[in-house]
Amino acid sequence: MNYLLSIFLVALSINAVAVEVSISGTKHNSSITETTVDCGSYKIKSVRDSLDKRLNRVSPTKFPDFIPGFMGSQTIVSMEAFVKPSGLQVPRANDIKEINGELGEGRTYLPFSFTCSDDTLIVSYWSGGNCQKCSIYVAFTYRNGDITNPKKVTYKEYEALKK
Repeated sequence: MNYLLSIFLVALSINAVAVEVSISGTKHNSSITETTVDCGSYKIKSVRDSLDKRLNRVSPTKFPDFIPGFMGSQTIVSMEAFVKPSGLQVPRANDIKEINGELGEGRTYLPFSFTCSDDTLIVSYWSGGNCQKCSIYVAFTYRNGDITNPKKVTYKEYEALKK
């Protein structure tokens, strides 16, 4: 139900209340934040549902496990990205078979940032923490509203496309 409510509110507006969570008997509302990266012939829209960051000081045992396997901020309820105008969802790193062997065991990776050109999209996926397998960069080919041919790239390649 909360997932459906989040989707509905994303369609309505930015920073809308998405879910209400009780932590240590106090109710907290999450909010939706949308950001868009312009890639020329297409855009990437990132949608993040999160609680107030100040709640990071609360004991993690008092939080629901919003994203099992994600070791980052416990205030993130969800994070998704979409290709516009097609509406195609950017694949979750854990669902990309070409990079499965590169991911940390038991970790969930979220699409945190993007860099792109007319025909290339590089997604920076993060699973939380600061370790060798905490982040992975994946390049996709963009063509006709679709992203295909995922392959692991380096941070240097990610940064080079930004320039």
